[in-house]
Amino acid sequence: MVRDAAKILMIAALYSIFFGVLFGEFFGDLPERYLHLKPLCIERREGVIPMIFFTLAVGVAHILLGLLLGAITGYKHHEKKEATYKVLSIIVILSLIAILASLFGLFPSVLKKPIIIGILFLTPILFFTGGLLAPLELLKSIGNIISYVRIMAIGLTSVLLAFVANNLGGETVDIITGIVVAGLLHLLNIILGVFSPTIHSLRLHYVEFFSKFIEHGGRRFEPLKKI
Repeated sequence: MVRDAAKILMIAALYSIFFGVLFGEFFGDLPERYLHLKPLCIERREGVIPMIFFTLAVGVAHILLGLLLGAITGYKHHEKKEATYKVLSIIVILSLIAILASLFGLFPSVLKKPIIIGILFLTPILFFTGGLLAPLELLKSIGNIISYVRIMAIGLTSVLLAFVANNLGGETVDIITGIVVAGLLHLLNIILGVFSPTIHSLRLHYVEFFSKFIEHGGRRFEPLKKI
């Protein structure tokens, strides 16, 4: 059990080092403070909006993949209404993203009206294939995409807590007190960094992603036994 846990922590540590180099957070702010090294990718304390957009893009890709897998599963099981509803949900979500992008000048605004007309045309079909709760299910999928921002918020909180720990440690009267204060806060940050992202990431997979295509039931799993 210890060996398996060590393997998981080693993989997590490698990812932490890799993204620490990208975000300029490897060994905290020491490389920037003493070597004047800048982040290769982005400074997370100052790039909140780009990080939100990136996280939402990951959420869109993940949720749409789940809906696509759900549509494929529905067609395989001859549940054509359910499969069609999930395909239409993908189209509507992409259409809403295009409308939002047009408001920021990232998508041709000329196509905004045809897209809105297309959504209105697809609405009765959504009710027919998904039932009366189809709009609520669609809003639920959009909420699932937005919930991916929590991962960004957790990472940003970790960065700010480490920054506060360094500053508080530097404001103390002597080096021993500074090490104790900063060390305790960094220890708390490490503990939160081990458990909190893991729990939220698993929730995003099991609740937001898997619920789009996994169906409960089926044959009970019976592992092979040694004779």
